[in-house]
Amino acid sequence: MSARGVGVAVLLMLLCSASFGTAASLADVAPGQWQPTTADVIRAMRPCPMNLGLTPPVCWSVTEDTSAWMAVPPASLFPWGQCTYYVGLMRPDIWNDRAPPSVDSLNDWDAWTWAAHAQAEGLAVDGSPRPGDVIVYSPQAVGNATGHVAMVDAVGATDPSSRDVQLTISEMNLVGLDDASRGEGETRIVHLPQSELVPGMIQFIHRPGPGYIAPSWPREMGAADGASPPWMTQRDPSLAVGLWGDHLATASQSSAPAPATVTTTDGTVVMRVSVTRNRVVALGLPTGTYRVCVAQAGSAAWDAAGACATASWQAPVSATVSLGRPHRSARRLAVPVSLGPRPLLALAANGRSVVAVVRIGVQRADVHGQAGAAATRTVYARAWRLRAGGQVLSLPLSASAARHALLRITVIVRATSWIRVGAAQTTIRLG
Repeated sequence: MSARGVGVAVLLMLLCSASFGTAASLADVAPGQWQPTTADVIRAMRPCPMNLGLTPPVCWSVTEDTSAWMAVPPASLFPWGQCTYYVGLMRPDIWNDRAPPSVDSLNDWDAWTWAAHAQAEGLAVDGSPRPGDVIVYSPQAVGNATGHVAMVDAVGATDPSSRDVQLTISEMNLVGLDDASRGEGETRIVHLPQSELVPGMIQFIHRPGPGYIAPSWPREMGAADGASPPWMTQRDPSLAVGLWGDHLATASQSSAPAPATVTTTDGTVVMRVSVTRNRVVALGLPTGTYRVCVAQAGSAAWDAAGACATASWQAPVSATVSLGRPHRSARRLAVPVSLGPRPLLALAANGRSVVAVVRIGVQRADVHGQAGAAATRTVYARAWRLRAGGQVLSLPLSASAARHALLRITVIVRATSWIRVGAAQTTIRLG
């Protein structure tokens, strides 16, 4: 397994448990003529609680549809919020259940068993991903007992140096990002080594091809007739748009670029930009309230769609730090600190946090009292919460630091979503 493959496995460990029992009386509840509803496919955008790797995920949630076949009965083997629930919504054709029990095992609740079940249903399963496929992780691939399933939204290029395959996938119940009880999921990019795209590790369930006929299910096993329900061609691209903190996030099963229009509250257009779906993009707009609308053109695979979002934000303020002349008192240093500009002071006065890292570095001075050529050695570092306006920092002066002729004091304001980094430096000559 490659380094990136190991990373994927670690991220997916303990993902979803789709097994709540294996009683034969609950086996393979056929969806029959069930069709996806609006609640199944419309995603509401939400900020991600954490980042994964270099490519930020796009986080969303869906509303539970209690009429879907997975939710009936309430003690469904594919419970709300699990990876199997989401994939079942997106690919109900996998669970037409026309294969006889002699071919299809009754104990096929867990995610890893979906590949064998799909093959029993007459669907193609192999290691070559295509958009619209279901990716099936084995227990060995994710390090748990149940495996994992997700939707393949897009297939990227293969990395020739490592032979990794890049996929955009959407899923539910990823540890660290999703709360299953709230129907949370995310869209993200993964890199999978081709060596793992084999039976027993990672496989893909393809959509039914032309002329697909599901195996017949015996009448005595509960099917209304021997005919297969028509395969549902999903044309809803499930486009969703989220906007917060000057960042635009979009999620769609189509990965083609789409035009986005940004307007102010009075309808004035301030930006037109082409965005790539399933990405988080910083707009770089000043403080204000904005509405962003994204349009998606129709294609052979998806209907045309559009979605908008409105949000207000405070653009980051560039911090300015000024240090007064430090004074030594016994084994402490008193350093006057002033913050600016006024917008930052106003925000700090309203309770917004301003944190700075304060360092004391030691340097020897030459015979002229100037700093020597040696690099500064840090002997003290601490994070301080700075107040609006001026204040005096009282810093400890260790015995080892006091023996040096020159001290360099640095104050660096940490950058946040509303502060751009600022810094200041001063020196004090001892003795």
